[in-house]
Amino acid sequence: MADHVRTVLGPVAPDALGRTSIHEHLLTLLDHVAYTPVETPEGRELGEQPVSLATRWYVRQQWVGVRDNLRLDSEAVATAEVARFRAAGGGAIADPTTDGIARDPAALARISRATGVHVVMGAGYYVHRSHPEWLEAASEEEIAERIVRDLQEGAAGTPVRAGFIGEVGCSWPMTDRERKSLRAAGRAQRATGAPLMVHPGRHPDAPAEIVRELDAVGADLSRTTIAHTERTLPSPAAIVELARTGVRPSIDCFGLETAYYPLAPFVRMPNDGGRLAIVEALLDAGLGERTLIAQDICQKHRLTAYGGHGYDHLIRDIPVMLEAAGRGDAVEQLLVANPAAWLAW
Repeated sequence: MADHVRTVLGPVAPDALGRTSIHEHLLTLLDHVAYTPVETPEGRELGEQPVSLATRWYVRQQWVGVRDNLRLDSEAVATAEVARFRAAGGGAIADPTTDGIARDPAALARISRATGVHVVMGAGYYVHRSHPEWLEAASEEEIAERIVRDLQEGAAGTPVRAGFIGEVGCSWPMTDRERKSLRAAGRAQRATGAPLMVHPGRHPDAPAEIVRELDAVGADLSRTTIAHTERTLPSPAAIVELARTGVRPSIDCFGLETAYYPLAPFVRMPNDGGRLAIVEALLDAGLGERTLIAQDICQKHRLTAYGGHGYDHLIRDIPVMLEAAGRGDAVEQLLVANPAAWLAW
């Protein structure tokens, strides 16, 4: 088959995607991985309350400190939110929810069918705490074989095939099991040519370590994106240097407007203006075609149903900001051409 994007409803031509976000979770459960309540009486109480208008002030800052916020568990809400994305002109979403954080291939297919949005599903394994038990004793080769089956035959006992590998989770320091999972993902990428997405640990040295491990197993760095670079590397210049290794940097926390990063308080999170400055630095360095952007919505408070910006923020508001900055010529490259080039295989 010619180059195609493998969606949950089957292969489509890359130019059929339209405006695309390459990193959004539609259904996922992360409370068993990331829930970190503030250890005060108020923090423990608020941590167990449902997300609501009354608690949103707290959730906005302590977004991993509220268990309910880390549970995207309503197919009806997800369908409505993706429909908004479609109404705003969105065409495709890549969902990197993996085995271990509640990937649901059949539900993704239903959401895609109901909304008309192309959904591309991930394969592989996230961070150590989410790994299925069998991963401990498995070899790199066995893990790679599982990933390849998800890509070529179907995932979780369904005929729904994954369209990329990721997001493969790494902590800092990387655990032995995460290193094995990462190398297995690189092997599966080499065997299939599929796109690969890696979630780096929260340390400036994490992306370089990931690149070394993938290079060692023969993965194609040009088909690889490192996620969350704006919370991992300290400056636009450092992200430019990462792009020069051949990987595709992903600036993918658009819409997360909080300087405080509860999982790593030493990180000074940029707002959307700061993220656009990173994008501009990559464009100015001649690396625009490697640049990927998204929002990584994986919390309730970022959905419009809970007072957030929604999946459509990326294609509704960010183009306006690019136009205002005199970079309107990059909109279609960032939202259409680059995602299609990465997802096609």
